Amino acid sequence: MRISEKDIIQKTYKYYYINSDGFISESVKYIDRHKDVFLENANLMFSSYEQARKKFNEIMGE
Repeated sequence: MRISEKDIIQKTYKYYYINSDGFISESVKYIDRHKDVFLENANLMFSSYEQARKKFNEIMGE
């Protein structure tokens, strides 16, 4: 059985999230799967900075 490099490369996705210090941070999906799952379940994972900022403002009541 032969496995080529293209078969083992996994697509990565940059995302934004609100960290525990109250800042908007960015990360790459699949680096820390436990964090990814937590952020997805808490609805704190966003595909753009603007989406994260909007949610942050909602949380802070701004």
